[in-house]
Amino acid sequence: LYGQPILDLRASEVSQYEVLLRLRDDEGGEPLTPSTFLYVAERFGLIQAIDGWVTRQAIELIAENERAGRPLVLHVNLSGKSIGDPRVAALTESALAGAGIDPSRLVFELTETAAMANIEEARTFAHGLRARGCRLALDDFGAGFGSFYCLKNLPFDYFKIDGDLVRGLATSPVDQLVVGAIVGIARG
Repeated sequence: LYGQPILDLRASEVSQYEVLLRLRDDEGGEPLTPSTFLYVAERFGLIQAIDGWVTRQAIELIAENERAGRPLVLHVNLSGKSIGDPRVAALTESALAGAGIDPSRLVFELTETAAMANIEEARTFAHGLRARGCRLALDDFGAGFGSFYCLKNLPFDYFKIDGDLVRGLATSPVDQLVVGAIVGIARG
């Protein structure tokens, strides 16, 4: 597991981390990126086990840091297949209860595509984990046309603006307008 910091620009400090999964190759070289192995895991029905393992590892890491007096917030990406699998939700609830952590320190990220694939399963999953105290983030917001539908129908605490909109922010007036509108919606 690798962590990617999420900066709080108002406080100029790292406030949260996104958990990133990498796979070591057989030769011990550079770790493989998710794009090289996750689609195979989805195709062969292994993604739920991977998402469950990553979630348990994240919960354990949050618990370790809490015991050391270092509050930690971790974001975990989930595949669409895991969102629709009640075993993943049950495993998460069991791990949370066993670790005794503040569930709000665990943020699940769902892409618009994963949420839209089966909105009813996503809604059940999201409301269940939210009731347990976890938070949710809509990842790659603005990458597709269903983002606003997801916002209306799922209880997200965060949404992360798609990188294509952010990359041109410094130079593109159109990107500035779109991102400004998204930020205005987020504040509202």
